[in-house]
Amino acid sequence: MSNVTSIKRKDVTVVLSDGKERPMKFTLNSMAILEEKYGTVDEAFKQLEAGKITAVRDVLYSAMLDDFNSAKEVGSLINIEDIDKISDALNSTISTDMPSDDDVAKTQAKVVGKVDPNN
Repeated sequence: MSNVTSIKRKDVTVVLSDGKERPMKFTLNSMAILEEKYGTVDEAFKQLEAGKITAVRDVLYSAMLDDFNSAKEVGSLINIEDIDKISDALNSTISTDMPSDDDVAKTQAKVVGKVDPNN
């Protein structure tokens, strides 16, 4: 079993059209916002992968909750020519902050009391 305390989170930042560098991270609040809007976090990410502009704005906002009050506020600082750069930063943040399927399964097993003592 891996030791979570030994893992250092990789900081990911993005610069929007105002020139300010901002950190991105996915928290429980981030996930809740996406779930409320899309039904599931997976659906939000599917929309993001499909290149939906609204999803880019919403997922970016959810990763930058400390800096903005709304997705529209974030959207006002996204220039179309920066979409690829922003998408790359989001993908990096998602891969850094989101648990693997194995980690999710282990957590779910612990919650329902089905822990394998060998893991």
